[in-house]
Amino acid sequence: MPQKKDELFKNAAAEEWSPEPKERHIPSLKEDSDSDGPSEGFPPTLMLLAILVLLLVGYFLCMKLVQMSQTEDCLMAGRHNCAEIGNTF
Repeated sequence: MPQKKDELFKNAAAEEWSPEPKERHIPSLKEDSDSDGPSEGFPPTLMLLAILVLLLVGYFLCMKLVQMSQTEDCLMAGRHNCAEIGNTF
């Protein structure tokens, strides 16, 4: 019985291994899609526009925080006239 198992393992190993690589099919994106354009996601120009808007909003928020910090520093120093000259209504 042990001889049969050894022969089976040798035969199985000989069948699986070969000096030449086996051909494997790797599907590409063009094979999977039926339409001409991209079917999912946003176009790159829309993504660029969204990033630009987020950067602008972040810039204005940072500037507002700087202004508030300067006003707070002025008040903590004990001054009474800390408002900006152009922002009084």
